[in-house]
Amino acid sequence: MSKKIIVAVTLGLLISGMGHSQTAVAPGDGTLSAAIAAAASGDVLVLESGGLYTESTEAILVIDKKIIFQAADGAADRPIIQNLSAAAGSGSARPHLFLLKGGASITCTFIEFDGLEPDTSAFKATDNLFVLDPAVENASIGHVMMDDCKIHRFTGKVIDGGENKLDGKNMTTDTFIKISYTHMTQPAICSV
Repeated sequence: MSKKIIVAVTLGLLISGMGHSQTAVAPGDGTLSAAIAAAASGDVLVLESGGLYTESTEAILVIDKKIIFQAADGAADRPIIQNLSAAAGSGSARPHLFLLKGGASITCTFIEFDGLEPDTSAFKATDNLFVLDPAVENASIGHVMMDDCKIHRFTGKVIDGGENKLDGKNMTTDTFIKISYTHMTQPAICSV
């Protein structure tokens, strides 16, 4: 009887991990947002060593599932992610990089997040790296984990909890943020 249970649990664990795939994402403009949209929860997006991943059309990349960003095996240089969606001199607000909605869980390994501060002649700098979605009632965020990442030149925070926009809303988390040897030149980690 106990052998059947052990076999059933082992098979269940093996099958539950089979649906998650690794997808190589080519550097370029919009390739990361397209890969996020196409990914299933639990998928791993593998970014090229030193590749530049930009976003010029989406003001914020929405994460509403479990997703993993990691540099390719043996990468010598961190892949770089930048948001170029707000033109300099335009009336638009500074962009954020990621919006975490209910069901979001994100792990990043050996990635560089560049907020472009100060503004360039072409683009406004990015405000916050992660913003919690204030529109979601009873949101559940799995975790935000940064492992050997570089975060720099943002004008705001690593995680913006929406300040008082989350008043009266419930947010549950697993491990909210774990930073492991992250190179960070950032004035504030988070606000809620």
